Amino acid sequence: MQHFLEIWKQLDPEGRKNRGLLSLMRRKAEQLRPEQHERLEEYFGRNPALRIIYEAKRGAVYAAEPQTSDKEGPPAAGGATDSLD
Repeated sequence: MQHFLEIWKQLDPEGRKNRGLLSLMRRKAEQLRPEQHERLEEYFGRNPALRIIYEAKRGAVYAAEPQTSDKEGPPAAGGATDSLD
């Protein structure tokens, strides 16, 4: 995240200082309300290079997140548990 913020500061020093934009940039896109998403899209329209950086950051964040497992949990060790009576 720190590298992303540094690149952003180099590409758009004024936008980087905007606390509202900073908040939008730090959130996951899936967590944005429609009006927030629209505002971010407008900003990317004015700064297309930042969209590329933002998408790369999102990809890196998702790759680093632990994957969730099924609710049932992992299969039992040793395979089938049927008894042979």
